[in-house]
Amino acid sequence: MTETPTVPALGRRAARKEERRKAIVAVALTVFCEQGYAATTMSAIAARLGGSKGTLWCYFSSKEDLFLAVAWEVSGKVAESVVPLLDTALPLPEALNRFCRHFIQTISSTEAIAIYRMIVGESGQFPELGRRFRDRNVRRIETALTAFVVRQIQAGTLHEDDPAMMAAAITSLCQIRAYRDVLWSSDSPDPVRIAADADFVTELILKAYRA
Repeated sequence: MTETPTVPALGRRAARKEERRKAIVAVALTVFCEQGYAATTMSAIAARLGGSKGTLWCYFSSKEDLFLAVAWEVSGKVAESVVPLLDTALPLPEALNRFCRHFIQTISSTEAIAIYRMIVGESGQFPELGRRFRDRNVRRIETALTAFVVRQIQAGTLHEDDPAMMAAAITSLCQIRAYRDVLWSSDSPDPVRIAADADFVTELILKAYRA
């Protein structure tokens, strides 16, 4: 008779602790988005979570530390949603347009905009927030996009140029189109406008760099 292997108690405890940590980050994200960084307190997050403030201190040493975890989570979702789109055999125009559309849609989401506003507002006092957010989000995407550009240059669909600069041009244009309205208002991103913006960026990049 084959015995079912048991999960070590230490592994179960670690798993429960990680689940609890994720629950705290999820609740903190909601509170930060509702109240903003400055107005949010650890007490408010603990109350929303249904536990004590002491529980939060067991996982995060400060509000800044918790906010960084929230920003890390949101920015990671952005990168994870768009980077795989670059691993494709689609023709260049379709691949580029698909990437731009999803990137603009993701960074203009309500959560992403709220976190971006708070990071910009707090990066003067806590520059590490801005640096780590960029490393987690934009830099990771630009690295993958640079590799995509290199493959296109090697395939002869894009002409020879600085791949990193080309990748930065793509992400910068997407950010400009995504942020030009929603960053300054509470408007929800419009799918029709997102598609039009993606078409605009795609056409501009192809005019500039297509072989």
